[in-house]
Amino acid sequence: RVDFFDAIGDAGAVIEAGARLGPNNMVWSNATVCHDCTIGSHNFIAAGATLGGHVTVGDRTLRLDDVGDPDGVPVLYLHGTPDSRLSRHPDDGLAATVGVRLLALDRPGYGGSDPLPPGTGEGWPAVAAADTAAVLDALGIERCGVLAWSGGALAGMAVAALAPERVSALVVVAGLVPRQAYDDPDVRAAGAARLDTIELADSLPPGTLGEAIAPLVAPYPCDRALA
Repeated sequence: RVDFFDAIGDAGAVIEAGARLGPNNMVWSNATVCHDCTIGSHNFIAAGATLGGHVTVGDRTLRLDDVGDPDGVPVLYLHGTPDSRLSRHPDDGLAATVGVRLLALDRPGYGGSDPLPPGTGEGWPAVAAADTAAVLDALGIERCGVLAWSGGALAGMAVAALAPERVSALVVVAGLVPRQAYDDPDVRAAGAARLDTIELADSLPPGTLGEAIAPLVAPYPCDRALA
């Protein structure tokens, strides 16, 4: 346990699993804090530091940041599309201030998380629920709130529907509707700004949309260390 003001990680230090950081620490770039460490209040986390770690689900790995108040109310954050766990507010101290332990998860195929298992297809909702259960089990958390932003809305609803015993509340912010909903003329009219991307996805072979639109929405080629 580190309870004094100190500089950590400027040489790529690793804060080992199970460690607990007290308040008033500085975690510099290139530091890694494992996912089952806890972070106290009033810590300064420099850009480039890695908070959290990885959770293994079968032969897949999910990337997770566990930030905010370690003793706070757990809330799982499901990011939008295309995005990652880093799309949350840059000051994780805000979560701590309101008593929230924020679990920011890279959804499958984003950031540092492996894609869905081959052949998942329409079975993805069950995988989303199983992934969430695995993350909560790894952290020793029975139930959490779920905050789903934009494209994370469908995953959030899938988790709440298929694993209700693990979800205390679901909040959807600016949620996207399923792709099939755009067959409804009213939905197409309301979501006209997104039609170009949807039509592009329909015209490309499976698995190629990300490469096609990446230069439009992020630095390219992708810096996986940054992601």
